[in-house]
Parts: sequence; structure tokens; C-alpha cells
Amino acid sequence: VGRARDGHNTMGVAPGAGTQVDPVDRREPPPIGNYVSLAFRSPAQDAMLWRDLRGGGASLQTWTATVRTNVSGMVMLQATDLQSVPEGKAVWLVDPALDLTRNLRETPRYQFPASGNETARPIRFLVGPPAAVQQALGQTADRPQRVELLPAVPHPVRTHAALRYQVPEPTQVTLELHDLLGRRVATLVDGRRVEPGTHTHNWTPRGGTVSSGTYLLRLRAGDATRTRRLVVVR
Repeated sequence: VGRARDGHNTMGVAPGAGTQVDPVDRREPPPIGNYVSLAFRSPAQDAMLWRDLRGGGASLQTWTATVRTNVSGMVMLQATDLQSVPEGKAVWLVDPALDLTRNLRETPRYQFPASGNETARPIRFLVGPPAAVQQALGQTADRPQRVELLPAVPHPVRTHAALRYQVPEPTQVTLELHDLLGRRVATLVDGRRVEPGTHTHNWTPRGGTVSSGTYLLRLRAGDATRTRRLVVVR
């Protein structure tokens, strides 16, 4: 986020590693200056780690990480070295705050907006056989039943926001910003085809187009239209 970086965070399995913090793990140091920090929470101890290695006994492994930053902007998580994960293992990210999941083998990057107030943002990582991961995700049970335009996060919008929507079936979506007179101010998503589920558009208001005020965010998905008020504070 901004110029802040936190690299070399590592999760994985290793012979002899356990659920306790042990010599193969490494504790997260305290942040300095403008920072972004990702740290894994040890399941057995109240410890935050930049390297969390487990034993390989469990078929499904789950890591819970916490992201914090004092910089406002878009946080980007980049999964690297995925080739070291056995080919038969699925690797998924779960963002509970936005109710989103991401197949990291297909899309190894994930972004979300941060306000810079150092609030802890939980992110989960699931690694294991595809069937076990899908069961843990509960995607079939959680499939949306209708088209929904969800509240923006954060709201009011200052510098960045995640604009979220749900569709129950494959469809083309358009997301537009209108003023209170109904005039289109900006097209944010233009006829994008999406699969069933919850989707997000990471948005940065541009000063030349969007000033402070109240707007109407309009979603068109197939024959359905949904509208929600959106407040921008610059």
C-alpha cells in the first residue's frame, strides 16, 4: 500500500514442525514508520509470525493472517512460490470482511482498500485437496439467491472503496455512478461477465470527476437493476 511493503511472509509445512511456535517459525517484528504488516496468528499460542510452518499431518491446512497498516490506500497481497505447493492441492484466500474468496492458483493477487487506521484485517488461507477446501468454503451453500448491491467498504468513501455485488448465475454486469438527478458521472464496470458469487470492484474516486457529495451507485445484472446511495468525502 503506497510505498509500504512487507515481503517474505511464509506459510507452509516442514518435517518436525508442530502447532506450537517452534524454532522453524519466526515472530513478526514491531512496525516502524509508514508500514503495512501481514502476520500469521499461531493457533496454539498468542503469537504473530512472519513465518508459520506446520507439520504435514493434516490434509487441510488453514492459516489465519492479520493485515494492519497506517497508510490509506489499496493493499495488495501477492502469492508467490505456488509451484512449491503439490499439484493436487488447492490454495484459496478468504476475506471475511468482504465475504470474498479467491483461488490463488488462478489469480495470485488480491486487493482491498485500507483506511490507514491500523485496524486488524483478518485474512484466511486454505490449502488442501480441492474437495476439502470447497467443503470448508461452503461455496455451494453460500451461492447468492438473488442479485444484490452490497454496502461499500469503507463508507463514506474517502480515498478508496470496495464496491461489492452478488449474482446468482453467470451474467454481464454494469456498475455506474450517477448524481442525484440521475445523470451518469462514471462507468465503473462496463458489461463484465461474471460467475455466480460475490464480486468486488476496487474504486479510487478521481478528483476531476467525483467530488464530495451523495451519489447513486447503480448495478445492472441481466434484467435486474439495483441502486444504493454512496457518500464521497474528499
